[in-house]
Amino acid sequence: MTIKEHLSTVIKSMSDFSRQTNMVAVNAAIHAGRLGGSEGAPFRVLAGEIQNMSARSIDKLEELDRLVHDIGEMSGLINRAGRQRMLLMKLLNAQLMENEKMTRETITAFEDNIEVIRNSRINSAQCLPVLDRVDALWRDMLVSLSDRSAEMLANQVDKLIDQINKLLSYYEAFSGQ
Repeated sequence: MTIKEHLSTVIKSMSDFSRQTNMVAVNAAIHAGRLGGSEGAPFRVLAGEIQNMSARSIDKLEELDRLVHDIGEMSGLINRAGRQRMLLMKLLNAQLMENEKMTRETITAFEDNIEVIRNSRINSAQCLPVLDRVDALWRDMLVSLSDRSAEMLANQVDKLIDQINKLLSYYEAFSGQ
């Protein structure tokens, strides 16, 4: 079982417990209604407090569930960004070997990954300008990919990797690493 799955199981158990606690509050309210007047007052107070505690617990569990989801998404972004560096090295090798098929496949994979990264809802305001720079450098490199010398291409790949590393540093900081 993964950590995420384990956390989800714990959250579900705690959520079930909160719902059961809420049922205790409902039972206390019913009992208060049967007793009525001053005899039922302590049960009404108890029922209200238990319902409030249950509602707050459920709110915090929903927040925790969102955080678990964000951790999973952040992990995926870190993996994809790391994969982008590998794809850039693969593209450089494909160009040096003059392997058109590998070049096309690598370009497609890079563009698919960068689209997923860009569309993530957890990108911060800091990430978006870096992603814009990656896009600009990428487009510039693709314009004359086959006409560049190996040194020029390696230099362009280095610039892209620097930007991806910057993006990774934001992701790692956000995830607490």
